Amino acid sequence: MTGACTGQCNPGYAGPDCQPDTTTCPVGTYGQTCQNTCNCPNRQSTACDKMTGACTGQCNPGYAGPDCQPDTTTCPVGTYGLTCLNTCNCLNRQSTACDKMTGACTGQCNPGYTGPDCQPATCPVGKYGSICQNTCSCAKRQSTACDKATGTCTGQCNPGYTGPDCQPDTTTCSVGTYGQTCQNTCNCPNRQSTACDKMTGACTGQCNPGYAGPDCQPDTTTCPVGTYGQTCQNTCNCPNRQSTACDKMTGACTGQCNPGYAGPDCQPDTTTCPVGTYGLTCLNTCNCLNRQSTACDKMTGACTGQCNPGYTGPDCQPATCPVGKYGSICQNTCSCAKRQSTACDKATGTCTGQCNPGYTGPDCQPDTTTCSVGTYGQTCQNTCNCPNRQSTTCDKMTGACTGQCNPGYAGPDCQPDTVTCPVGRYGQTCQNTCNCPNRQSNACDKTSGACTGDCSPGYTGQGCQTKGK
Repeated sequence: MTGACTGQCNPGYAGPDCQPDTTTCPVGTYGQTCQNTCNCPNRQSTACDKMTGACTGQCNPGYAGPDCQPDTTTCPVGTYGLTCLNTCNCLNRQSTACDKMTGACTGQCNPGYTGPDCQPATCPVGKYGSICQNTCSCAKRQSTACDKATGTCTGQCNPGYTGPDCQPDTTTCSVGTYGQTCQNTCNCPNRQSTACDKMTGACTGQCNPGYAGPDCQPDTTTCPVGTYGQTCQNTCNCPNRQSTACDKMTGACTGQCNPGYAGPDCQPDTTTCPVGTYGLTCLNTCNCLNRQSTACDKMTGACTGQCNPGYTGPDCQPATCPVGKYGSICQNTCSCAKRQSTACDKATGTCTGQCNPGYTGPDCQPDTTTCSVGTYGQTCQNTCNCPNRQSTTCDKMTGACTGQCNPGYAGPDCQPDTVTCPVGRYGQTCQNTCNCPNRQSNACDKTSGACTGDCSPGYTGQGCQTKGK
């Protein structure tokens, strides 16, 4: 009815549709009819995917990766190559390691060798090392030369030294002497031995007990806290400090000051007290009456501000100035010349004496209110001298005239006014007639009558008396 095949599949085919059966391909083949051969070198098995031919077996030892390439990452040190069959050639190096692929040496050069191929170093005299970075230590030899690799000195020993390490040759110098001919005496006080370097004289013996350092100075570093001196016999004197520690040699205190103390000697710290207070804790109030400031000494409370005017002395007591003086120390002179007394207020200098006769008011100004007209002066004893004026009044102090000038007079002194005389007249009251013949004008000087007009035509000379021809 359906036409579905009922017979068995041919060999190499399987399934309801008799598709090529690759599941039964023998190992090393793949494809629909297993006609292809797997290409899987460097593997533990020739097996591959039956459809794609992708290799599925594990890589052989020495091979790695998806394509089982030669694995050089696991070559032992000193070998390289695809199968690690080659030996690294790395002479004069600290390691035989080389690049796993190329065989290029990677280890550092041995001391005394340098460069990419680790050739023997050509260091200058006195230097050694792979890059000649080290200095030969051959002070006891006649030459600073040393082995370029190890730094071993090669020069001969200096006189007085012997042996492979050029140790001092003490076979000839007696203990306590040094120098090429042992002529010098070692100077090594405070030591257990007078021995010294045979060449330099540097002391080599250990310090005596109680001495230390390169020069065997007294050892005070072990003194207990609070003591000092060569034998720690002195006691540190460090009051007002958080510690009794002091310098082991000088006894100078080293501990920090206690709270409320400051400075190199840890004196009470009163520098921060507000103005008007004093004492270790600033609890005291300055008592500074009659001063310009309430400030006082932070330790003693002694007032430091200046006295107010009228007060003087260390305690700013009211000033007892002599008559005619005032000020905080009576340094000023009263200015009271117009009074019957030079006395004044000791603080302000205000005059207190009565005004002299003829003066009045708080400032003792001249009292001219009672002088009669025509008099002046402190007692009106002087007569005003004011001629040519409409009034005899004058300044009550100076006598300067104050009235207006009479007609025909002018100026501060009311002199005759001649500037207003008519032409041809002169004199104080213009009573004179100008005499100016032979002139174009009969004008003349208002005071002297000297002619001022030009000569008339035909006349010359100073007085216009000469008649021309």
